[in-house]
Amino acid sequence: MEDGDGEKGAAKRTKLSAAAAAAGEDRLSALPDDLLVQVLLRIGGTTAAARTSVLSRRWRSLWCLLPELDFVPEADGGSIRAALAAYEPPSLRHLLVAAQDAAPHGMAEWLPVAARRLAGDLLLFNMAPKRDAKDDDDEEGKDGSPFLELPCFGSATKLSLDLGFLPLAVPVSGVFARLTDLSLDSVRFHGPCEFGDAASSRRFPSLKNLNIRNTQGLSNFIIHSDSLLQLDLRSVRGLKQLNVVAPALQVLSVFFCFADTQARSQPVADIAAPQLETLQWEDAFDPSSVEFGEMAKDFKNNRDCLRLLKRFRRDAISRLTLTLAFLPKDLRYFEYLMENMTMLPDIVSLNLNVLANAHAIGPSLFHVLRMCTSVRRLKLVTHISLDLEAQAVCSSDCVCDLPPNWKTEELLLKFLHEVEINNFRGTGHEIALVKRLFSWAVVLKDMTINFYHSVPESTAKELIERLLNVVPKTKRDEGEGAAAGEVLELPCFASAANLALDLGFIAVAMPRSGVFSRLTLLSLDNVRFHRPCDLGDAVSSPRSPFLKRLTIQNAHGLSNLSIHSESLLQIRLGGLKGLKQLNVVAPALGALYVISCFSDPLAMSQPVADISAPQLETLHWEDAFDPSSVRFGNMANVKCLGTHFYLAFGQEDFGHNGDCLRLLQRFQFDALDRLSLTLAYMSELNDLENEYLMEEMTMLPDIMFLGLTVLASGHAIGPSVFHVLRMSTSIRRLELATDIYSSNPQARAACSSSCTCDLPPNWKTEELKLAFLHEVEINNFRGTEHQIALVKQLFGWAAMLKDMTINFCHSITESMARKARNTHEFLHLPTNDIRFCMFQRTNAPH
Repeated sequence: MEDGDGEKGAAKRTKLSAAAAAAGEDRLSALPDDLLVQVLLRIGGTTAAARTSVLSRRWRSLWCLLPELDFVPEADGGSIRAALAAYEPPSLRHLLVAAQDAAPHGMAEWLPVAARRLAGDLLLFNMAPKRDAKDDDDEEGKDGSPFLELPCFGSATKLSLDLGFLPLAVPVSGVFARLTDLSLDSVRFHGPCEFGDAASSRRFPSLKNLNIRNTQGLSNFIIHSDSLLQLDLRSVRGLKQLNVVAPALQVLSVFFCFADTQARSQPVADIAAPQLETLQWEDAFDPSSVEFGEMAKDFKNNRDCLRLLKRFRRDAISRLTLTLAFLPKDLRYFEYLMENMTMLPDIVSLNLNVLANAHAIGPSLFHVLRMCTSVRRLKLVTHISLDLEAQAVCSSDCVCDLPPNWKTEELLLKFLHEVEINNFRGTGHEIALVKRLFSWAVVLKDMTINFYHSVPESTAKELIERLLNVVPKTKRDEGEGAAAGEVLELPCFASAANLALDLGFIAVAMPRSGVFSRLTLLSLDNVRFHRPCDLGDAVSSPRSPFLKRLTIQNAHGLSNLSIHSESLLQIRLGGLKGLKQLNVVAPALGALYVISCFSDPLAMSQPVADISAPQLETLHWEDAFDPSSVRFGNMANVKCLGTHFYLAFGQEDFGHNGDCLRLLQRFQFDALDRLSLTLAYMSELNDLENEYLMEEMTMLPDIMFLGLTVLASGHAIGPSVFHVLRMSTSIRRLELATDIYSSNPQARAACSSSCTCDLPPNWKTEELKLAFLHEVEINNFRGTEHQIALVKQLFGWAAMLKDMTINFCHSITESMARKARNTHEFLHLPTNDIRFCMFQRTNAPH
């Protein structure tokens, strides 16, 4: 029956196509609505989709069937309102609006209509000119000034509003019945603000995640919520009182809300959150006015901390946040308890908060670091009690600097390349610690020191001179507030052709005028841009008319980058810390690389990017990706694609995996020349409640060349490679690299015999035909049992394989390579088709 129906449908479609061809009609219009909607989703936004209405009557209302709407800055409030009114489905699932310095009345035209129609999420981003938030208190803050009244979104599930400091009034009535996520950024609350009442359970019964960042006008925030799980407050300027009653709250983050140098009164906070698991308090703290209620019973002593660390001692963790506390009194009558801490998990980034109370923290930090010598990034925050702010150090007979071995004992942190120290006051204890950090971290590339807010500028400059005596000059970054006024003004190089600047994180201001009339290549590395930064203006066509290649790496202070260039052929962006918005309009661009720019674990808002590059052929987007806020426009010419790494085993909500899958889905119907994909394994998989995540990857684009990098950590990669290859059976060439980033000469050859990495076992028995694969290259080969088994399977899968090149790892000697080649498995392979290559070290010329 199915075969008959299929033949009947095929015959009907053939007849329709033939008739259409004979009559010279448009075959595309004959497609069903669902396929045409997929076409509209790929042509560059709702405005462009609506323009297809002029094609024919068939297309007139198709755009109204789109499951989501998005509007570019050129769309005014009236056109957005009209589009929302014409939208046919009963409810709107997703709405994205990017406005350009919109006024309150412009947004008020369409927001009420959106509130009635929206049953999903709204992302609103108002791209306002850069200005100091303090400047908003003058003209716009006067009574009677226009403001935006937020309507009640009764059916919305998620609201993310970045308003560019527009005045906002919260609704006085109405229930946000389905809202689970609310994010407010760059908002100035209008009038007497009752936001805490609005966000409490009575009117937000389903709210789970609340983020408030860079706001003004919220002096008192009192919230009572039975549903709230996560609360994040950052730079809520002028906050004086915080009261939170949240029985289910698990995560509370408070950053720089009370730390106002102009405020005379101390902050008042009362937190009742008995289920709290994560507390990040990087703010003014005084236990006499900041109370944490019943939370004390959950963190009642060191044993709780040690038990938790012991539970995860064998895990590989991206970031560990640890808080150490010192009593604000004589320590001679107390025991040194750090030695009770005997293990830490395998961590990449360590966030260490220390309530030092004027004591020396060197011995404790040394004890922690020698248990995590593989750490890559260290963030150290010293919290200072207000009543001890004037006290620089403890008494001379204090025992806090004991045991003294931290000053003499060797400690090798050979992977630590980034250190950030906050609330630095320049005490003798702190300077001694900085000196030791540089002796321990032999490959340190970046140290940022942010001074405590009460340190005068003159004192900061004196401390910088002292630090220069112990800190290598090429490895310093004096922090954003360290030396105000010491900024390098970059001149306009009118006749230069190439500029490559590695500035060691000194502050740089781009020239506001002048034309780089001959510049074709610009490379900026280790730069701290002085705000406001006009880099986008400087590299766009009016001022850099012949610029072809732009590279920006390891930069701070570049939150918004907007480039309009007719000449650019290649853009490389890597490690741009704090980047929030990226806009690129480059008709000739052929290659775009964006790597670790938006992937800030502390950032709560989504990245916003809009890329218009119709000639783009190479796209490496190894970063956060969500198509609701990152739009690529027309990219029909992309031939080479690179993605974020994908974790083979772990928790199913791992963020990088979602980024990778969404990007692959964006190009699932494309034919690519090359796909670069990276798979990663944790070092330990035993005793973990981690799932096999490869099965969540269900499609790949049509590709000819697959570049597969696997960070294996000694595990079997056969199941994951098999899973990837059976989705790309038409590949012609495979390049496989394993553990290319491993610099540890004692890296283990294989995991334990009880490890589950070799599951599921179907990769060894299930048939796989790679009928077109004729060339394979394997790099960093160690000759492990896992790797040899994979080579054997590759010969079974690829019947037409003509050429296999195996490049041994640099640590493999000739004798070790010979032993691997003579194993039983290799002797039974067609070794005439295998070319073995030893690692070649380049000798310096005599």
